Amino acid sequence: MMIILNSIPLSFGVFVRMIFPVILISVASMVVWAILNIVTLGMASYISGPVTAVFISLFGIRAALAIKGDLRRTDLTILALNSLLYGVFFIAVIGGLAVFANVVAVLFALWTLGEPISLSALSEAAKPIQISFAFLAVGSKIVLAYILLAVVYTVMAVPMASAARGAGQGALSRGFFNGFGRSFLPLFCVFFVSIFLQFFFDVFTALFAISPSFCRLCHLS
Repeated sequence: MMIILNSIPLSFGVFVRMIFPVILISVASMVVWAILNIVTLGMASYISGPVTAVFISLFGIRAALAIKGDLRRTDLTILALNSLLYGVFFIAVIGGLAVFANVVAVLFALWTLGEPISLSALSEAAKPIQISFAFLAVGSKIVLAYILLAVVYTVMAVPMASAARGAGQGALSRGFFNGFGRSFLPLFCVFFVSIFLQFFFDVFTALFAISPSFCRLCHLS
């Protein structure tokens, strides 16, 4: 609980310090990834988003460390290398967990409906069964995916903070998984709420965006 309370005032200071760097990093990353896409024939686009997101996260942690008194200059080369490593790691792990969540959701939906574990049998089932399967599979996949995503971010939060600290000039690197899973419960609560709010506002924004279309349909009817 104290971790959450202590992070609130710190987050405001980081937010102020990160306004200009985020803009600069975003512009620079567009140029860098555009060049890399040309060189790699578009292959770099598969890792550009996650790597850039990790770089911004690590830079934000460096800003938090500066507020806490760590005034060493940031070695951008080390920061970029760590961003690449963690970015690729997250792509691989989250991709694997997405496949796992899909399989578990399908099996759970079939088990709940009492259907045989066979998609061919499901395709021949009555339409109400197919509709129920779709709702169960999608709903359970969303719940499981967000829990797994929160778990991944939680167990890697301290290692990323350690990597950001190690990007200070003269600092020692303490390993890729240093601090793995530390302070799990409070950090999991933070990440789970954060991911839920992102999902909620994404859905709300999408509904708000298409609401004029519904209004027109209602008017026409």
